[in-house]
Amino acid sequence: MPNIVALQELIALAARSPGTYYSSGFKVAACNALSFFEEITARGGTTTLKTTMETSPDNQANHWSEVNDFTQKSATGFDSEHMSAQTFGAFIRVKAVVGGAGSITFGLKLEKKESYE
Repeated sequence: MPNIVALQELIALAARSPGTYYSSGFKVAACNALSFFEEITARGGTTTLKTTMETSPDNQANHWSEVNDFTQKSATGFDSEHMSAQTFGAFIRVKAVVGGAGSITFGLKLEKKESYE
């Protein structure tokens, strides 16, 4: 049962001002595990970043629910979160909320691990 690993950019590394940012929804129904990678390379003012993973059965606008999150960040650095298949549905996306004042440079990636028999 080989593992197929694919790294997908969810939100490109860029400077952003306070607001809410969403990635596109990605089909993960065949996955047995997901890893999320959050990178913050610069921060100005009092900005914070709160990233939440959301899942959906059908990738429709009002059918998303939170399943996991990163701790809120207020400094540069790198972090990762891992989820098993029991915790997510057919589609996954991330919501990133930038709070405070100023700007923050961040990006998010997803590693999908699929198994086929």
